[in-house]
Amino acid sequence: MQISRFAESVPLGESLKTLRPQNQISAELLRVGKVATYLLLFLAPFVPRWVLVYHHVANLMPEFSSTLFYLVDIPLILAVVLWLMAHLLDASHPVRFDPWFITIPLLILTTLSGLSVLWATSKSISAETFIRLCAMLALYLLIHNELTNCRVAAWVLSIGMVVQSVVATAQFYLQRPVGFSFLGETEALITLPGLWVRGYGFSPNPNILGGYLAMGLAATLALALNAIGRRERIVLLLIFGVGVSGLLSTFSRSAWVGIALGMGLLTAVILSNPVAHARWGSTFLLLGLVGISVCLIYVASTPDFFVSRLVAPVAGKLGLYRSPLEHPEMFNLHMRRGYSRVAWHLIVNHFPWGVGSANFSLASYLLEPDLPREHVFLPVHNVPLLLTAELGPVGGLSWIFLLVTFAFGLWHKRTALAQDPWFLGWSVATLSLLATGFFDFYIWGWQCGRVMLWTTAGLWAGAYSRETKR
Repeated sequence: MQISRFAESVPLGESLKTLRPQNQISAELLRVGKVATYLLLFLAPFVPRWVLVYHHVANLMPEFSSTLFYLVDIPLILAVVLWLMAHLLDASHPVRFDPWFITIPLLILTTLSGLSVLWATSKSISAETFIRLCAMLALYLLIHNELTNCRVAAWVLSIGMVVQSVVATAQFYLQRPVGFSFLGETEALITLPGLWVRGYGFSPNPNILGGYLAMGLAATLALALNAIGRRERIVLLLIFGVGVSGLLSTFSRSAWVGIALGMGLLTAVILSNPVAHARWGSTFLLLGLVGISVCLIYVASTPDFFVSRLVAPVAGKLGLYRSPLEHPEMFNLHMRRGYSRVAWHLIVNHFPWGVGSANFSLASYLLEPDLPREHVFLPVHNVPLLLTAELGPVGGLSWIFLLVTFAFGLWHKRTALAQDPWFLGWSVATLSLLATGFFDFYIWGWQCGRVMLWTTAGLWAGAYSRETKR
């Protein structure tokens, strides 16, 4: 099966008149659908959402108890509907589903989400999530098949990263909102430890913003490795520095670990391949110097925050505090361990089907009466464990299969990683996001996180398929 190239093959202007009317409409629909997809990439982390059907459950956020409509749903629905209409009008260009080792686990997880409506704690929540996952699957296929212009997608992500990073950096150093409430900036997100403000940009949470900025850094990296001329390279180095500043301001450990693994992949590719070293070595060195310089500025200006986020948890583990909960950050980690214990209870008590898609928080509140009622009930901060609790062992194993086969795909195309900067950049982005899934839940449990994951997966799958054709 061939990738649908119809929209790419049709030039603008008068040439559309030479097409049959039906094909002309299809081409135009694809064009507008791709524009909507680029807008989606930019708006992915934005917080605005509206409650359509409110279900009040004490200590549960509306995201886990009610039916919501998000700002990002607007370009999502537009892109998916136009893409489907275009293929209904012109079915001569089939949709490509490979690589199957990525598409199949995504299909399984979507199917399980739909089936879980039959036994879910809240059938309405599972039904809504199933609809959203169907849209995510269509978005994945759209990006895989149609977004062949990697440069445009990378620039959209880089620009989005700059916008979010500037706001997040200002929020962190001012320790308050910047004043862009009319653009969706929320009130200051006061967070532990020490009741200080981490950079959150226009997103609902600093950790979510950290994942988006990791995507943007990977896209900027790919642009820099494929830069045309010295001027563009200098601009991209500046953009990369702004992105690193934004990422540091979030103080998101999961995003830091994810981008560190992604940069580890980049380092391994460049150092192990003489051709890649000769071609990209100088750019890689400059990017590294920019990133390290920004990190040193942050450490020198805000050492206490690094102590709170990185040193205090280690000190607590070593027993250097009188009480394991003496430091606020230790209490935060204690709560996360509590979510993990709840996850295992739900897995055992609801084996083998789980509590239903997106039902973890509600099931915890309703089915675990021993939990303290005064705390907010969040999903467990580990996607494999979360999926096992919600969709049973098949759900958790499907996610593990996705991780293993993604690693296999990287190894299988290791030569292509050293030749194609786009494939390398999307690999860094995908690895970074998947890694955060071991420490946070947003890439599966929040709509903006799902958009980030499925778009990145689509970009990577498209690059992989193009490498397979060579």
